[in-house]
Amino acid sequence: MADVAGATLHLNADETIGSLAGGGTTGGNVELDTFTLTTGDAGNDTFAGVISGTGGLTKQGAAP
Repeated sequence: MADVAGATLHLNADETIGSLAGGGTTGGNVELDTFTLTTGDAGNDTFAGVISGTGGLTKQGAAP
């Protein structure tokens, strides 16, 4: 995700993505609402955006 104002991943259903990286103080945020985001692969990526909402986040793949 780009660290750009307005860059947002807004979930409208449960989603699975390969990896989540980027984000920052300007933008690149995730809005879960009430849904679950499952993410992760064999790499170790860094995400610096904000994750908000009452949903859940599941990490899979490489060890934390």
